[in-house]
Amino acid sequence: MTNWCDGIWRDYADWNVHAFEDAFTVDLRSTRIAVGAPDRSGVMWYDYMIRAPDWFAGSVAAWDRNNNLIPSEHSKYKQMLEQVVADADNIIVLHLDITEGGAQFRRIDVKRQIT
Repeated sequence: MTNWCDGIWRDYADWNVHAFEDAFTVDLRSTRIAVGAPDRSGVMWYDYMIRAPDWFAGSVAAWDRNNNLIPSEHSKYKQMLEQVVADADNIIVLHLDITEGGAQFRRIDVKRQIT
């Protein structure tokens, strides 16, 4: 978000301030709002905190469950599904179907197949 669309995070920060103004009827027109971002010269300080959740979400999203395949260019996703998600007692993967008639959730039982 710091790089995409020329730093779209600034837009999100502005939209959040305007939503706050509207919700609480506060006039912030004369207030200077500062939004900070990490120094881009090296690895961002929060990189290691977001990397694991990013890989987790990416692996589940990339997984073609109908064919039980992970795109081959994402070996970290395959590793994440096989070594972290599969057979884990503390992870639940849900499938959601939303239609005009309603919504349905199903639990996906992720098991490692030993061959």
